[in-house]
Amino acid sequence: MLEQLLQWDTETFLLINKEWGNAFFDWLMPILRNKFTWIPLYILILFGFYKMYGLKNAGIIIVFAALLVVVGDSVITNTTKQTVKRLRPCQEEALKNKMVERVGCGGMYGYFSAHATNHFALALLFSLLLKKRFRWATFALLFWAAAISYAQVYVGKHYPLDVLTGAIVGCLLAWLTYWGLQKSIKQLKT
Repeated sequence: MLEQLLQWDTETFLLINKEWGNAFFDWLMPILRNKFTWIPLYILILFGFYKMYGLKNAGIIIVFAALLVVVGDSVITNTTKQTVKRLRPCQEEALKNKMVERVGCGGMYGYFSAHATNHFALALLFSLLLKKRFRWATFALLFWAAAISYAQVYVGKHYPLDVLTGAIVGCLLAWLTYWGLQKSIKQLKT
Protein backbone atom coordinates (compact mmCIF):
# COMPACT_ATOMS: atom_id res chain seq x y z
CA MET A 1 0.00 0.00 0.00
CA LEU A 2 2.83 2.43 0.84
CA GLU A 3 4.43 1.69 -2.52
CA GLN A 4 1.17 2.48 -4.32
CA LEU A 5 0.75 5.72 -2.33
CA LEU A 6 4.28 6.84 -3.22
CA GLN A 7 3.65 5.98 -6.90
CA TRP A 8 0.49 8.09 -6.85
CA ASP A 9 2.43 10.89 -5.16
CA THR A 10 5.10 10.84 -7.89
CA GLU A 11 2.52 10.75 -10.69
CA THR A 12 0.61 13.67 -9.15
CA PHE A 13 3.85 15.58 -8.69
CA LEU A 14 4.74 15.15 -12.38
CA LEU A 15 1.23 16.18 -13.40
CA ILE A 16 1.45 19.44 -11.41
CA ASN A 17 5.13 20.14 -12.05
CA LYS A 18 5.33 19.32 -15.75
CA GLU A 19 1.99 18.64 -17.43
CA TRP A 20 0.21 21.64 -15.93
CA GLY A 21 3.19 23.92 -16.44
CA ASN A 22 2.61 27.21 -18.24
CA ALA A 23 4.35 30.55 -18.67
CA PHE A 24 2.08 32.41 -16.24
CA PHE A 25 2.61 29.89 -13.41
CA ASP A 26 6.33 29.78 -14.23
CA TRP A 27 6.35 33.48 -13.38
CA LEU A 28 3.83 33.44 -10.49
CA MET A 29 4.70 30.36 -8.43
CA PRO A 30 8.28 31.36 -7.50
CA ILE A 31 6.87 34.69 -6.31
CA LEU A 32 4.14 33.01 -4.23
CA ARG A 33 6.60 30.78 -2.39
CA ASN A 34 8.97 33.65 -1.58
CA LYS A 35 8.56 34.61 2.08
CA PHE A 36 9.31 38.29 1.37
CA THR A 37 6.29 38.53 -0.95
CA TRP A 38 4.00 38.25 2.05
CA ILE A 39 5.52 40.90 4.33
CA PRO A 40 2.74 43.45 3.55
CA LEU A 41 0.11 40.84 4.47
CA TYR A 42 1.88 40.06 7.76
CA ILE A 43 2.07 43.77 8.61
CA LEU A 44 -1.63 44.25 7.81
CA ILE A 45 -2.63 41.28 9.98
CA LEU A 46 -0.44 42.43 12.87
CA PHE A 47 -1.95 45.91 12.63
CA GLY A 48 -5.40 44.29 12.76
CA PHE A 49 -4.44 42.41 15.92
CA TYR A 50 -3.19 45.66 17.46
CA LYS A 51 -6.50 47.38 16.66
CA MET A 52 -8.59 44.41 17.90
CA TYR A 53 -6.67 43.37 21.00
CA GLY A 54 -4.43 46.29 21.99
CA LEU A 55 -0.64 46.50 22.10
CA LYS A 56 -0.02 44.10 24.99
CA ASN A 57 -2.26 41.32 23.66
CA ALA A 58 -1.02 41.84 20.08
CA GLY A 59 2.49 41.36 21.47
CA ILE A 60 1.42 38.09 23.09
CA ILE A 61 -0.08 36.95 19.77
CA ILE A 62 3.18 37.78 17.96
CA VAL A 63 5.18 35.76 20.50
CA PHE A 64 2.84 32.77 20.15
CA ALA A 65 2.93 33.02 16.33
CA ALA A 66 6.73 33.16 16.36
CA LEU A 67 6.89 30.13 18.65
CA LEU A 68 4.46 28.35 16.35
CA VAL A 69 6.78 28.88 13.38
CA VAL A 70 9.89 27.89 15.34
CA VAL A 71 8.27 24.69 16.62
CA GLY A 72 6.72 23.85 13.26
CA ASP A 73 9.80 24.59 11.19
CA SER A 74 12.91 24.05 13.25
CA VAL A 75 11.72 21.35 15.58
CA ILE A 76 9.04 19.19 13.98
CA THR A 77 9.64 19.58 10.24
CA ASN A 78 13.43 19.46 10.29
CA THR A 79 13.46 16.55 12.76
CA THR A 80 11.05 14.62 10.56
CA LYS A 81 13.10 15.34 7.42
CA GLN A 82 16.24 14.00 9.08
CA THR A 83 14.41 10.95 10.44
CA VAL A 84 12.36 9.95 7.37
CA LYS A 85 15.02 11.01 4.83
CA ARG A 86 12.70 11.09 1.84
CA LEU A 87 14.50 12.82 -1.00
CA ARG A 88 13.02 15.92 -2.56
CA PRO A 89 11.77 15.31 -6.11
CA CYS A 90 14.57 17.54 -7.42
CA GLN A 91 17.10 15.25 -5.67
CA GLU A 92 15.69 12.04 -7.21
CA GLU A 93 17.88 10.77 -10.04
CA ALA A 94 14.91 8.96 -11.61
CA LEU A 95 13.00 12.27 -11.91
CA LYS A 96 15.78 14.60 -13.11
CA ASN A 97 14.85 14.18 -16.81
CA LYS A 98 11.09 14.03 -16.19
CA MET A 99 10.51 17.12 -14.07
CA VAL A 100 11.03 20.87 -14.40
CA GLU A 101 13.20 22.48 -11.72
CA ARG A 102 12.04 26.12 -11.57
CA VAL A 103 14.02 27.28 -8.53
CA GLY A 104 17.04 25.91 -6.71
CA CYS A 105 16.53 22.49 -5.20
CA GLY A 106 17.42 23.29 -1.60
CA GLY A 107 18.15 20.63 0.99
CA MET A 108 18.36 16.93 0.38
CA TYR A 109 15.15 15.85 2.14
CA GLY A 110 11.63 17.13 1.70
CA TYR A 111 9.20 15.16 3.88
CA PHE A 112 7.44 17.18 5.02
CA SER A 113 7.18 20.75 3.76
CA ALA A 114 8.09 23.49 6.23
CA HIS A 115 6.46 26.06 3.92
CA ALA A 116 3.15 24.20 4.10
CA THR A 117 3.46 23.63 7.85
CA ASN A 118 4.21 27.25 8.65
CA HIS A 119 1.75 28.85 6.28
CA PHE A 120 -1.16 26.59 7.20
CA ALA A 121 -0.33 27.05 10.88
CA LEU A 122 -0.32 30.83 10.55
CA ALA A 123 -3.35 30.87 8.24
CA LEU A 124 -5.49 28.84 10.63
CA LEU A 125 -4.25 30.67 13.73
CA PHE A 126 -4.89 34.07 12.14
CA SER A 127 -8.31 33.01 10.88
CA LEU A 128 -9.29 31.79 14.35
CA LEU A 129 -8.18 35.12 15.81
CA LEU A 130 -9.97 37.16 13.15
CA LYS A 131 -13.13 35.05 12.75
CA LYS A 132 -15.41 37.22 14.90
CA ARG A 133 -14.85 40.40 12.91
CA PHE A 134 -13.71 39.13 9.53
CA ARG A 135 -15.59 35.95 8.61
CA TRP A 136 -14.17 36.01 5.07
CA ALA A 137 -10.62 35.86 6.46
CA THR A 138 -10.72 32.09 6.94
CA PHE A 139 -11.24 31.39 3.24
CA ALA A 140 -8.71 34.01 2.15
CA LEU A 141 -6.01 32.84 4.56
CA LEU A 142 -6.47 29.14 3.83
CA PHE A 143 -6.42 29.90 0.09
CA TRP A 144 -3.16 31.81 0.67
CA ALA A 145 -1.59 28.81 2.44
CA ALA A 146 -2.85 26.39 -0.22
CA ALA A 147 -1.45 28.56 -3.04
CA ILE A 148 1.98 28.63 -1.39
CA SER A 149 1.85 24.86 -0.86
CA TYR A 150 0.82 24.25 -4.47
CA ALA A 151 3.72 26.47 -5.56
CA GLN A 152 6.12 24.22 -3.67
CA VAL A 153 5.02 21.26 -5.79
CA TYR A 154 4.89 23.29 -9.00
CA VAL A 155 8.48 24.56 -8.70
CA GLY A 156 9.77 21.04 -7.95
CA LYS A 157 10.66 21.30 -4.27
CA HIS A 158 8.05 18.93 -2.81
CA TYR A 159 5.75 16.05 -3.55
CA PRO A 160 2.01 16.57 -2.91
CA LEU A 161 2.15 14.35 0.20
CA ASP A 162 4.92 16.56 1.59
CA VAL A 163 2.65 19.60 1.48
CA LEU A 164 -0.46 17.69 2.56
CA THR A 165 1.32 16.38 5.64
CA GLY A 166 2.72 19.85 6.33
CA ALA A 167 -0.78 21.33 6.07
CA ILE A 168 -2.20 18.81 8.54
CA VAL A 169 0.64 19.29 11.03
CA GLY A 170 0.39 23.07 10.66
CA CYS A 171 -3.34 23.03 11.38
CA LEU A 172 -2.84 20.86 14.46
CA LEU A 173 -0.16 23.23 15.73
CA ALA A 174 -2.45 26.21 15.06
CA TRP A 175 -5.25 24.68 17.14
CA LEU A 176 -2.82 24.02 20.02
CA THR A 177 -1.46 27.56 19.78
CA TYR A 178 -4.96 29.05 19.70
CA TRP A 179 -5.84 27.03 22.79
CA GLY A 180 -2.73 28.43 24.50
CA LEU A 181 -3.67 31.95 23.47
CA GLN A 182 -7.18 31.51 24.89
CA LYS A 183 -5.57 30.69 28.23
CA SER A 184 -3.31 33.78 27.96
CA ILE A 185 -5.70 36.42 26.62
CA LYS A 186 -9.13 36.73 28.18
CA GLN A 187 -10.57 38.64 25.19
CA LEU A 188 -10.20 35.56 22.97
CA LYS A 189 -12.62 33.48 25.02
CA THR A 190 -15.90 32.89 23.27
